[in-house]
Amino acid sequence: MGRLYSIIFFSFLTIICNGQEPVFSKYKPNLEAFDFRGNPIENDSMGRFFMNFHVGFEELDFWSGKPTYSCHAIYLADSSWLSPLRNINEQIEFFQTEFDLVELLMVKLKKEQEFQYKILNRPRLAKIDRKVEEYGKEIQSQLYQLRRESDFGRNVEVTRIWSVRIKNELIKEDVFKF
Repeated sequence: MGRLYSIIFFSFLTIICNGQEPVFSKYKPNLEAFDFRGNPIENDSMGRFFMNFHVGFEELDFWSGKPTYSCHAIYLADSSWLSPLRNINEQIEFFQTEFDLVELLMVKLKKEQEFQYKILNRPRLAKIDRKVEEYGKEIQSQLYQLRRESDFGRNVEVTRIWSVRIKNELIKEDVFKF
């Protein structure tokens, strides 16, 4: 049953993304220049990183009724690009910091009490929905703050401070991806 929900979600996500398959952080945790396959817009000095998060069922243990959840950052490589007008490494570092921030919040979301229930029912699903919405707002708030403080990655020092802080928190959460 849980795999059915994942398949339905993945199919829905693929339709929303114009047929592009999203890349999940668990499969591609570190970004490189060739991960940005979109075509830059003329005179674009920012670059674009089309990123979001995924929350869904991985599987449901039939005997115990305990669901296993999947919470990850995702991005669309074909809709993301690097600007030729800016330093490529600085852009990748900034986009990696954004990606890691979303991944960190997804790790924290998965550890929330609502995701530890052994039996899945309608009231618990409603609580999970509220938690996902709460974390979605937190992601938007944190990304806004990162973008504002770092001037969308132009202030390299601020981006590096954020990057180190997020990497330290990921290590503390036992996410060894570096």
